[in-house]
Amino acid sequence: MISFGETLNLLSKHLNPWLEKFFAVEIRRARPKWYSSRVLRHYLSSDPKLIFDVGANVGNISRLLSKEFPSANIHSFEPVPRSHEKLKILSKNNKNIFAINVALSDARGRLKMNVPADAEKARVCGDPSEGTGNTFDVTAERVDEYCAKNSIDVIDLLKIDAEGHDLNVLKGCGASLRNTRVVVCEVGFPKTPTPWCDFQEVFAFLSKAGFDLAGLYDVQYDGSGQMAFANALFVNSKQP
Repeated sequence: MISFGETLNLLSKHLNPWLEKFFAVEIRRARPKWYSSRVLRHYLSSDPKLIFDVGANVGNISRLLSKEFPSANIHSFEPVPRSHEKLKILSKNNKNIFAINVALSDARGRLKMNVPADAEKARVCGDPSEGTGNTFDVTAERVDEYCAKNSIDVIDLLKIDAEGHDLNVLKGCGASLRNTRVVVCEVGFPKTPTPWCDFQEVFAFLSKAGFDLAGLYDVQYDGSGQMAFANALFVNSKQP
Protein backbone atom coordinates (compact mmCIF):
# COMPACT_ATOMS: atom_id res chain seq x y z
CA MET A 1 0.00 0.00 0.00
CA ILE A 2 1.34 3.42 -0.94
CA SER A 3 2.09 5.65 2.06
CA PHE A 4 0.68 9.13 2.63
CA GLY A 5 4.16 10.62 2.14
CA GLU A 6 4.60 8.85 -1.19
CA THR A 7 1.12 10.01 -2.27
CA LEU A 8 2.01 13.61 -1.38
CA ASN A 9 5.25 13.39 -3.34
CA LEU A 10 3.46 12.04 -6.42
CA LEU A 11 0.85 14.79 -6.23
CA SER A 12 3.48 17.49 -5.88
CA LYS A 13 5.40 16.16 -8.89
CA HIS A 14 2.41 16.20 -11.23
CA LEU A 15 0.30 19.07 -9.90
CA ASN A 16 2.87 21.68 -8.86
CA PRO A 17 3.59 23.03 -12.38
CA TRP A 18 -0.16 23.61 -12.89
CA LEU A 19 -0.72 25.05 -9.39
CA GLU A 20 2.24 27.41 -9.72
CA LYS A 21 1.10 28.63 -13.14
CA PHE A 22 -2.49 29.44 -12.23
CA PHE A 23 -2.54 29.97 -8.46
CA ALA A 24 1.08 30.70 -7.42
CA VAL A 25 0.98 27.90 -4.82
CA GLU A 26 2.58 24.49 -4.53
CA ILE A 27 2.25 21.19 -2.65
CA ARG A 28 5.28 20.63 -0.44
CA ARG A 29 6.86 17.21 -0.70
CA ALA A 30 6.97 15.01 2.38
CA ARG A 31 10.45 14.58 3.82
CA PRO A 32 11.62 12.09 6.44
CA LYS A 33 12.42 13.56 9.85
CA TRP A 34 16.08 14.30 10.54
CA TYR A 35 16.07 11.85 13.48
CA SER A 36 14.87 8.91 11.38
CA SER A 37 17.24 6.01 10.84
CA ARG A 38 16.77 6.53 7.09
CA VAL A 39 18.35 10.00 7.27
CA LEU A 40 21.05 9.43 9.89
CA ARG A 41 22.27 6.14 8.43
CA HIS A 42 22.76 7.98 5.15
CA TYR A 43 25.29 10.32 6.78
CA LEU A 44 26.85 7.91 9.29
CA SER A 45 28.84 4.90 8.18
CA SER A 46 27.23 2.91 11.01
CA ASP A 47 24.48 3.26 13.58
CA PRO A 48 25.30 5.93 16.19
CA LYS A 49 26.75 4.63 19.43
CA LEU A 50 26.69 7.89 21.38
CA ILE A 51 24.20 10.75 21.06
CA PHE A 52 23.99 14.11 22.86
CA ASP A 53 20.48 15.55 23.11
CA VAL A 54 21.12 19.13 24.28
CA GLY A 55 17.96 20.88 25.42
CA ALA A 56 16.13 17.58 25.80
CA ASN A 57 13.12 19.07 27.62
CA VAL A 58 10.96 16.10 28.69
CA GLY A 59 12.76 13.74 26.30
CA ASN A 60 10.53 13.47 23.24
CA ILE A 61 13.45 13.47 20.77
CA SER A 62 15.53 11.25 23.08
CA ARG A 63 12.69 8.73 23.10
CA LEU A 64 12.39 8.77 19.31
CA LEU A 65 16.16 8.40 18.87
CA SER A 66 16.14 5.55 21.39
CA LYS A 67 13.48 3.80 19.33
CA GLU A 68 15.41 4.33 16.08
CA PHE A 69 18.77 3.35 17.60
CA PRO A 70 18.23 1.09 20.62
CA SER A 71 21.94 0.27 20.94
CA ALA A 72 23.00 3.95 21.23
CA ASN A 73 23.75 5.64 24.56
CA ILE A 74 21.84 8.93 24.68
CA HIS A 75 23.02 11.68 27.04
CA SER A 76 20.02 14.00 27.47
CA PHE A 77 20.83 17.43 28.91
CA GLU A 78 18.02 19.45 30.49
CA PRO A 79 18.64 22.19 33.09
CA VAL A 80 15.01 23.12 33.91
CA PRO A 81 14.08 21.17 37.06
CA ARG A 82 10.45 20.31 36.26
CA SER A 83 11.34 19.18 32.74
CA HIS A 84 14.30 17.19 34.07
CA GLU A 85 12.06 15.33 36.52
CA LYS A 86 9.95 14.07 33.60
CA LEU A 87 13.12 13.25 31.68
CA LYS A 88 14.33 11.13 34.61
CA ILE A 89 11.12 9.10 34.50
CA LEU A 90 11.70 8.48 30.80
CA SER A 91 15.29 7.40 31.46
CA LYS A 92 14.12 4.83 34.03
CA ASN A 93 12.00 3.20 31.35
CA ASN A 94 14.67 3.48 28.65
CA LYS A 95 17.98 2.18 29.95
CA ASN A 96 19.98 3.79 27.13
CA ILE A 97 18.81 7.33 28.01
CA PHE A 98 20.78 9.19 30.69
CA ALA A 99 19.15 12.33 32.13
CA ILE A 100 21.71 15.06 32.89
CA ASN A 101 20.53 18.10 34.88
CA VAL A 102 22.92 20.72 33.48
CA ALA A 103 22.97 23.32 30.72
CA LEU A 104 25.69 23.18 28.08
CA SER A 105 27.33 26.45 27.10
CA ASP A 106 30.66 28.04 26.16
CA ALA A 107 31.83 28.37 29.79
CA ARG A 108 31.48 26.47 33.03
CA GLY A 109 29.59 28.25 35.79
CA ARG A 110 26.06 29.51 36.37
CA LEU A 111 23.54 30.71 33.80
CA LYS A 112 20.34 32.63 34.38
CA MET A 113 17.32 31.14 32.64
CA ASN A 114 13.84 32.42 32.01
CA VAL A 115 11.16 29.73 32.26
CA PRO A 116 7.66 30.64 31.02
CA ALA A 117 4.55 28.53 31.64
CA ASP A 118 5.56 26.40 28.64
CA ALA A 119 8.90 25.09 29.93
CA GLU A 120 9.80 23.94 26.42
CA LYS A 121 10.48 27.61 25.61
CA ALA A 122 12.85 28.11 28.57
CA ARG A 123 15.90 30.07 27.47
CA VAL A 124 19.13 31.56 28.75
CA CYS A 125 18.73 35.28 29.39
CA GLY A 126 21.28 38.00 29.98
CA ASP A 127 18.82 40.36 31.67
CA PRO A 128 16.71 39.30 34.69
CA SER A 129 13.79 41.27 33.24
CA GLU A 130 13.90 39.33 29.96
CA GLY A 131 10.92 37.09 29.27
CA THR A 132 7.61 36.60 31.04
CA GLY A 133 8.30 33.64 33.33
CA ASN A 134 10.35 32.86 36.40
CA THR A 135 14.12 33.32 36.31
CA PHE A 136 16.64 31.22 38.20
CA ASP A 137 20.26 30.07 37.98
CA VAL A 138 21.32 26.71 36.52
CA THR A 139 24.63 24.87 36.38
CA ALA A 140 26.48 25.09 33.06
CA GLU A 141 29.27 22.95 31.59
CA ARG A 142 31.21 22.84 28.34
CA VAL A 143 30.85 19.87 25.99
CA ASP A 144 34.61 19.25 25.87
CA GLU A 145 34.87 19.23 29.67
CA TYR A 146 31.91 16.84 29.96
CA CYS A 147 33.51 14.53 27.38
CA ALA A 148 36.86 14.56 29.18
CA LYS A 149 35.20 13.85 32.53
CA ASN A 150 33.24 10.92 31.09
CA SER A 151 35.99 9.51 28.80
CA ILE A 152 33.99 10.22 25.63
CA ASP A 153 36.10 10.20 22.47
CA VAL A 154 33.52 10.42 19.67
CA ILE A 155 30.04 12.00 19.54
CA ASP A 156 28.12 10.41 16.69
CA LEU A 157 25.20 12.86 16.84
CA LEU A 158 25.07 16.23 18.58
CA LYS A 159 21.49 17.54 18.59
CA ILE A 160 21.02 21.07 19.98
CA ASP A 161 17.70 22.71 20.81
CA ALA A 162 18.83 25.49 23.14
CA GLU A 163 16.35 28.23 22.22
CA GLY A 164 18.92 30.65 20.80
CA HIS A 165 21.89 29.43 22.86
CA ASP A 166 22.94 26.86 20.25
CA LEU A 167 26.03 28.71 19.06
CA ASN A 168 27.28 28.98 22.64
CA VAL A 169 26.93 25.21 22.96
CA LEU A 170 28.94 24.72 19.77
CA LYS A 171 31.66 27.08 20.99
CA GLY A 172 31.86 25.02 24.18
CA CYS A 173 32.68 21.89 22.18
CA GLY A 174 36.30 22.95 21.70
CA ALA A 175 38.39 20.08 20.36
CA SER A 176 35.46 17.68 20.83
CA LEU A 177 33.87 19.16 17.72
CA ARG A 178 36.57 17.53 15.58
CA ASN A 179 35.38 14.17 16.91
CA THR A 180 31.68 14.86 16.29
CA ARG A 181 30.21 13.23 13.21
CA VAL A 182 26.81 14.93 12.76
CA VAL A 183 25.38 18.15 14.23
CA VAL A 184 21.70 19.10 14.16
CA CYS A 185 20.65 22.47 15.58
CA GLU A 186 17.80 24.94 15.40
CA VAL A 187 18.40 27.98 13.20
CA GLY A 188 16.44 31.06 12.24
CA PHE A 189 16.48 33.15 9.08
CA PRO A 190 15.69 36.48 10.72
CA LYS A 191 14.60 39.63 9.00
CA THR A 192 13.23 40.52 12.41
CA PRO A 193 14.44 39.24 15.81
CA THR A 194 13.74 35.53 16.39
CA PRO A 195 14.33 33.21 19.36
CA TRP A 196 16.73 31.08 17.30
CA CYS A 197 20.38 31.41 16.32
CA ASP A 198 21.04 33.11 13.01
CA PHE A 199 21.62 30.49 10.32
CA GLN A 200 24.48 32.47 8.79
CA GLU A 201 26.38 32.55 12.10
CA VAL A 202 25.94 28.83 12.72
CA PHE A 203 26.83 28.01 9.11
CA ALA A 204 30.01 30.14 9.26
CA PHE A 205 31.12 28.60 12.57
CA LEU A 206 30.58 24.99 11.51
CA SER A 207 32.00 25.52 8.01
CA LYS A 208 35.21 26.82 9.58
CA ALA A 209 35.26 23.70 11.77
CA GLY A 210 35.07 21.44 8.71
CA PHE A 211 31.35 20.68 8.56
CA ASP A 212 29.19 20.67 5.43
CA LEU A 213 25.51 21.61 5.41
CA ALA A 214 23.63 18.44 4.42
CA GLY A 215 20.01 19.48 4.74
CA LEU A 216 17.29 21.63 6.30
CA TYR A 217 14.43 19.83 8.04
CA ASP A 218 11.13 20.87 9.66
CA VAL A 219 11.24 24.14 7.72
CA GLN A 220 8.71 26.77 8.80
CA TYR A 221 7.71 29.89 6.87
CA ASP A 222 6.50 33.30 7.99
CA GLY A 223 3.34 35.04 6.79
CA SER A 224 5.07 36.36 3.69
CA GLY A 225 6.29 32.93 2.62
CA GLN A 226 9.89 33.54 3.67
CA MET A 227 11.81 30.79 5.45
CA ALA A 228 11.81 31.52 9.20
CA PHE A 229 13.04 28.38 10.98
CA ALA A 230 14.63 24.99 10.33
CA ASN A 231 16.58 22.19 11.91
CA ALA A 232 19.92 22.33 10.09
CA LEU A 233 21.91 19.11 9.69
CA PHE A 234 25.68 19.38 9.28
CA VAL A 235 28.11 16.55 8.55
CA ASN A 236 31.78 16.48 9.53
CA SER A 237 33.73 16.36 6.26
CA LYS A 238 36.49 14.43 8.08
CA GLN A 239 34.48 11.74 9.81
CA PRO A 240 36.27 10.61 13.02
